[in-house]
Amino acid sequence: MNDILLNIVNIRMAIMICIGVILVREIYLVLNGYIAKAAYVVSTLVVIVIAAITYGVIYIADAQSLIHRTGIYEFTVIIIYLALIAFMNTFKTIRHGSFTKIDIINIAAYVLVLCFNIYMLIRLGISDGGHDVMLIMNIIVLSLVLAIIFYRTLVRLYQENYKGQEAEHLRNVIESGEDYLKNVQAMDKQVRTVRHDMNNQLQVIYGLLSQERYEEAKDFLKQYSISLEKTKEYIRTDNPIFNTVINNKIEYAKSEDIIITTGLHKTLKPMHGNDLYTIMGNVLDNAIEAELKEEPCNREIEIRSVWNGNDMIITVENYISKSVLNDNKELHTSKQDKKSHGLGTQIIKKLVKKNNGTCDYHEEGNMFCCEIRW
Repeated sequence: MNDILLNIVNIRMAIMICIGVILVREIYLVLNGYIAKAAYVVSTLVVIVIAAITYGVIYIADAQSLIHRTGIYEFTVIIIYLALIAFMNTFKTIRHGSFTKIDIINIAAYVLVLCFNIYMLIRLGISDGGHDVMLIMNIIVLSLVLAIIFYRTLVRLYQENYKGQEAEHLRNVIESGEDYLKNVQAMDKQVRTVRHDMNNQLQVIYGLLSQERYEEAKDFLKQYSISLEKTKEYIRTDNPIFNTVINNKIEYAKSEDIIITTGLHKTLKPMHGNDLYTIMGNVLDNAIEAELKEEPCNREIEIRSVWNGNDMIITVENYISKSVLNDNKELHTSKQDKKSHGLGTQIIKKLVKKNNGTCDYHEEGNMFCCEIRW
């Protein structure tokens, strides 16, 4: 008898130690911001209530039954508690979202039915056999109710996830379309600017020729030729739209006293739709934005592309006076309007992944590097 009681005490001590370790770990995660406080409180209350009910139901049994079967019941409690902790941890990782009234009703019903089911199972285990049939029938009914609630919740989650994926796809299409439209508008503006400038130049030449000032007209044509040379393309690949995107970004960067170095392969590997233009537009926007924070004498961006077997690698590097990744590994925006900004990096990663590629950020000396491989 003493050995049995000692085993009971040891099992209880083991349970308390496990629970203590779990709670200390959870509190540490909350204090360090890894778990949302509201989610932690909700999940902890649910777990403690279910575990407490289970633990209490066990001791409704008579002492003789507990002495002979306590090991099984103690083990059942700790398994249920640990399983619930593991399950609720998935809920605590969710920082954004909400429950509908139907969700709340389903969760409450699930918890209540689960408690009754556990109670019935325990009573079945300690019964003398007189009510086994009735208990088994109750357990079957409660299990069916649990299955129905779980099925309803699962179907709703499936539908919500499907809608979320559709919305994400639509958002990516819209973002790609907006970026493509901006590039087309920029190209149109560039063409109209060149046409307007050419019209002015032709009028000057016509005026000089009509006045028979041929030498001046010749000198003017030389100057105009030099001017045209200055406005030539900075890069030229087999993708005209890509050329327009990159050339526009380079033109803007140069206007901000940023030194641009390019080494792009003439042949480019395509991506789905306008993904390549959206990715490169965002990468260069991020690099230019970073350089505008540096001293003008240090501003520098390098753009390179190479083939590695069947994979294409595009690397964009920009100068940094101090490490970026040491203080901001996730590359969160430093702007006040966090909802409107800082989406560039997220868009890049999503579109690269969509094209079965990888996007890597690292630092080499005083250069911040973005390497895209697909």
